[in-house]
Amino acid sequence: MDISDEKWASVVEYEGLYEISTLGQIRSLRTGKFLLPRYTNNAYETILLTNKFGKISPERIHRLMTQSFMHLPVKSKLVVLHLDRCVYNNVLDNLEIADYRRPRGSSYYSVFHNTSKSLTHDEIHEVLGYLDDYSMAEISKIMGVSTATISQINQWKEGI
Repeated sequence: MDISDEKWASVVEYEGLYEISTLGQIRSLRTGKFLLPRYTNNAYETILLTNKFGKISPERIHRLMTQSFMHLPVKSKLVVLHLDRCVYNNVLDNLEIADYRRPRGSSYYSVFHNTSKSLTHDEIHEVLGYLDDYSMAEISKIMGVSTATISQINQWKEGI
């Protein structure tokens, strides 16, 4: 998507105050100025927005994009995926809404996408096979992921 294809929409819950573009830019309707994002500890682009009552809230740009253009409910527990896995790339064409428990292609995108290694569908099933015979620490060493990832797979094994 290039700048000539850029479209603008009201930011959900901030209608009349801010607009967001399909390229991930946010502008104030009051001042006409573009807002600069901040980066959270996990590297997501975040913007501080002030609602009509004067309350300032940090908002993740990728969630604002999907709320404004893909109609993701504000309180949704669905996740927003960056298709190229670059959390700085908030162009609308790079975003997808997904349930973290469902497969996308050959990989599971979920809480597992934040690990240093993404697990494929087959690798997750391999982990499930190890759970009866090995400790989570041993499985994490075998698979090259954190014990937290193994624990999450164990917790959600019914949904896989």
